[in-house]
Amino acid sequence: MNPPVPLFGVSQFSTWPWTFEQDVENYARLGVKAIKVCQFKLDEARARGICWRAGRSRRLEPLNPILMMDTFLCTLPGAMEIVTAVDSSNFGIFVDVWHIRADAKAEQDIEECGDKIFGVHLNDWHRPRHFGNRASIGQGQINFAPLLRALHASGYQGAYTLEIFSSEHLPGSLWKSDLSALIETNKTAFKNAWRQAFTEEFN
Repeated sequence: MNPPVPLFGVSQFSTWPWTFEQDVENYARLGVKAIKVCQFKLDEARARGICWRAGRSRRLEPLNPILMMDTFLCTLPGAMEIVTAVDSSNFGIFVDVWHIRADAKAEQDIEECGDKIFGVHLNDWHRPRHFGNRASIGQGQINFAPLLRALHASGYQGAYTLEIFSSEHLPGSLWKSDLSALIETNKTAFKNAWRQAFTEEFN
């Protein structure tokens, strides 16, 4: 029997043109059950209040080498070295498929993170014209099936959160599209990718 489709969430970066209040209202209307808060949509006091109520876990996210000017940390094993050294129950890993999709041992690395995976970002990769140029799920080159199976095998049971950067100066920017339709499209694509991943595994 295939595992049930996990909780689908949305990072507020995916709907950058909306305000924080519009995000909350529209996500609720669209049936989104989890939100990754974008601190840039809040003043400092309000951001602190939300973090306090939500809990204070810390998550380390390895970034694609395309961002070497912004990070020294580009692999899950490298991130896990730090998480293991810190050895704190509220310090773990955020896995973004866009950043790790080309790693030779991505599936193995994910499984070895085990219960230290605290969050997952979903989006798709196509040849980027800019850092802020990610695609909707299923509209790029990422092979989701093995990554989703590895995440499930790791024991991760949290939300799978859509995070799309799509700079508005680029032709065809997703941030300039119908954002409600963008969420609906990706929610459906995630469900289909999940079901396909486990249908492939058991056939």
